[in-house]
Amino acid sequence: MLIELEELFSLKASSKQLQLYFHGQALVPRYIKADQGKLRQVLINILGNAIKFTQKGQIDLYVSVDAQTLTFAISDTGPGIDSKSLDKLFLAFEQGDIGLESREGTGLGLSISKKFVRLMGGDLSVNSQKGQGSTFVFHIPLVITNGMPTDTDSEAMVQPVCVAPNQLNFAFLLLMMSKRIELPSLISYV
Repeated sequence: MLIELEELFSLKASSKQLQLYFHGQALVPRYIKADQGKLRQVLINILGNAIKFTQKGQIDLYVSVDAQTLTFAISDTGPGIDSKSLDKLFLAFEQGDIGLESREGTGLGLSISKKFVRLMGGDLSVNSQKGQGSTFVFHIPLVITNGMPTDTDSEAMVQPVCVAPNQLNFAFLLLMMSKRIELPSLISYV
């Protein structure tokens, strides 16, 4: 998956004359148990933002592994984020000053990413200062497997989905998208 993402974002980065580097991907075990869809979406959201907001310089994705944790850090040489914007960065439908100026996006990408990382048992944080770029870091539990699916893996593929009381409706849509459930098949679960 990391190789595919590197190929995908290399084209976008080079079109803006940015350098894109992936570090440490050889350290990741060949087979791990993780929600590939959520992990991929989080990386797409953060890398996409880094390329969107960086005008010159580079973006680096670092992957590190220890006995129980898989860590991703995405750093850029972009404009950075002011402290006022940092406070609301992970809130749904909120954007920082730079995002508002660009008139791109909805303010959902980082909110979704934070929720996805939490659903995978991890946490997402950011370190940034205006004028000095940003670094987004997230950790998820590392579970190494032999590559063979288990019974619990197949059970997790189909789950009922509904909106819990007092939850935002976009959470329902995100779950549908993350599970790639089409509306007609969803109706049979509700």
